[in-house]
Amino acid sequence: MPRLPRLFFILSFLFFSVASTTSAAPRLSAESLQTLLEEATESFAQGNFTAAADRFARIETNFSEEDELQDESFLRRFLPVKGHAEFAAGRPIAAAESFSRFVDRFPSDPQHADALYALALTLQENGSIDPSLERFEEFEKTYPHHPLKNLAEMQRIRLLLALEKPEEALGIVDSISENEKTNNAADRARLQIARYFLKEEQPLRAAKIVLAHRWDLKRTPEIASLSLTAFELGDQLQTQNKFSGALRLYRLVLPYETLRAELTERIAELTDRQTKRSGEHPFIGHDRGILLGRLKQQQKHFNKSEDYTDSLLLRRGQMFLFIDRPHEAWLLFEQLALDENVSPQIRQDAHYRWAMAASALEEWEAALAIARYFLSEYPESTLAPETLSLIAQAHQEQRRYPAFLIHKIPAGCEAFKSCGFRHLTSKQDFKWLILFSKIT
Repeated sequence: MPRLPRLFFILSFLFFSVASTTSAAPRLSAESLQTLLEEATESFAQGNFTAAADRFARIETNFSEEDELQDESFLRRFLPVKGHAEFAAGRPIAAAESFSRFVDRFPSDPQHADALYALALTLQENGSIDPSLERFEEFEKTYPHHPLKNLAEMQRIRLLLALEKPEEALGIVDSISENEKTNNAADRARLQIARYFLKEEQPLRAAKIVLAHRWDLKRTPEIASLSLTAFELGDQLQTQNKFSGALRLYRLVLPYETLRAELTERIAELTDRQTKRSGEHPFIGHDRGILLGRLKQQQKHFNKSEDYTDSLLLRRGQMFLFIDRPHEAWLLFEQLALDENVSPQIRQDAHYRWAMAASALEEWEAALAIARYFLSEYPESTLAPETLSLIAQAHQEQRRYPAFLIHKIPAGCEAFKSCGFRHLTSKQDFKWLILFSKIT
């Protein structure tokens, strides 16, 4: 929304212009034009932008042939105010026309920068991607130190992605400065590009963008989008055996309750900033309003969704195991396996992996105890055969060969004798058979 005090000043000037330029005109016409201007001003001040836009449109329709609407000093004040009213009323096509007339006609006017940015934004909302992109580029070149430059660059990235030009978008993102005053536009731009590559089934490129940046999890407003993106990318990298990258991504995901609390805090901070934006550029407030709306939608989603924390911890533990960090894996798996509040399936998976972590550490007695505990808790589990193999390995490593064979051949010695050779599938199997014959 434009700055109201400045608009009142401009509209007051309009009244003066009307009064001074219509002294020779019929009284009814002057009074009608001034009445509409007064009504438009009052509607705008009350936040009734639809009524204000309606009255500005009636002024142009009813008085288009009047000298007042041909006068440049009148138009240079009338057009941007009309455009802002139309933009706030949700009429981007009409607003774009008003801003375009002003921008092209008055390039040296002090309001030119704001009007040019507004024109680019309204064209974007109209779906006029190429013209919007051109106007944002024009804005950045003409006003390189303007407070809205970061937001203009972020909008240009969004447009380039819509045009399927991610390389050009990548060329812009590093030039966006980290700045809370522009609602952390840089973080948001990076996530836009990462989501684009994820959607295009290029997870490695998306992950590279996310992992190359040092995220401030206490500051970025897009904490929910970051967590969702990192979770999805972590799963994608895991399937490609990029375990270290997957772990780094999973560590960017906040636990469910933490994320909900952080999201509530961000919404409160942005809302407070929105109500105390004295001296702030109006389009920064407009951008923040859109951001707030998105965060509130995310909050509704997470308030209704299931807690994913245990699943996240299971993934982290598995990545620790894959990259040969079994100590960290042990701690996570033990925590999940013994927590009765965790879902049965995750507890079961974590318990089995807990035994695997113990085996990886060559803590054979612990591995035996954990594996036996697993079989007592989940005797019908599909992981039972693998657990028996872990027990067999623990016995083998401690040179307990009879116990090793019993667990390596779960059906037992008699069953093994009766089955003959039909289950022998490798040289190692024949070695077991020789060993079995020696100890029995």
